[in-house]
Amino acid sequence: LVSPYAIARLARDHGYLTAGRTTLPLGVLVTIFIVVWTIALACRFRADLFDSHETVRLMVAQQVARLLKVELVADFEYTIYRAKLAVYEAERVGLQFDNVIPILVHVEDKRFWRHGGVDHRAIARAFLSVFGWRRKSGGSTITQQLVRTLFIRKSSSLISRKCVELLLARWLEQVRCISKNDIIRMYICSVRHDN
Repeated sequence: LVSPYAIARLARDHGYLTAGRTTLPLGVLVTIFIVVWTIALACRFRADLFDSHETVRLMVAQQVARLLKVELVADFEYTIYRAKLAVYEAERVGLQFDNVIPILVHVEDKRFWRHGGVDHRAIARAFLSVFGWRRKSGGSTITQQLVRTLFIRKSSSLISRKCVELLLARWLEQVRCISKNDIIRMYICSVRHDN
């Protein structure tokens, strides 16, 4: 890595920061560079401290949720652990997921195996149905419904909740240790299937 002082020295030596050509004094430019450098190092250091399910996507989703006043669970790691535990318990008592999964995918989210947590076609279809241009249809994917059930506690408005759902659904699909099969099994064990 190059130090901020070496970059400032190079810029000065090549005439970029001479007194006649610059709009900002050299000290201000070096200070700005040092601040940006420090923030970049702090972000890199923070990324090294992530838990197994934490990513930058999750941090962004949490900040957006805070801005939009959507209350999320405090511990994502524990919530995922509990959902996986529910799947293991269902398998232990003999629930045959292989019989339920194809029916569930056909009814809830036909493109489940092909999208990354957010189905843009379904969102467009739901948007058109709001104006009566298409038959009534939901736009939430199985992953979005699971995210709403597991991680979102309260929301002040539908639009803000949907924004956070979209971000969290993309994050959940990107977590390395959670596969599509895990997502649909957690959905079966976590989401209520009544009216």
